[in-house]
Amino acid sequence: MAILFTLVLSLPLPPPCATQTLCPVGTPCRCSVPARSAGGIFFYWLIPVRRGEVVHCALGSFPKAYVLVPGGCRAPAGSRSDGLEQPGRFPWRFAIDARDLDEAQALATIKYLVPAGDMGSRSELSCARQSPTGD
Repeated sequence: MAILFTLVLSLPLPPPCATQTLCPVGTPCRCSVPARSAGGIFFYWLIPVRRGEVVHCALGSFPKAYVLVPGGCRAPAGSRSDGLEQPGRFPWRFAIDARDLDEAQALATIKYLVPAGDMGSRSELSCARQSPTGD
């Protein structure tokens, strides 16, 4: 048990969350919210999307998040005018459908709120393009 505890303590912490972070498709983004931060802070992960593709994403652990899609994108089911609110299950899996994107490429945005009680939390976003065969 002591060995397991030592291993957990020796794992590197993810970098602090930036207010805005570019999160390229295929590269997981990980961050941690400093424990001394004020609550009610919004953070943004920016996901590059290209016309003609569908991007599948998984977001872990923040209790309130929205997907904001660029013009021509079809937002995930359950969307509202200000985005799609995360339903409370983790990881939250959703797709960004950019097959009819207005521009050749654009940035979709994951806007997430970190309440005061969640300071010191960590999260991860990972996205992958759907293969041409639909896998």
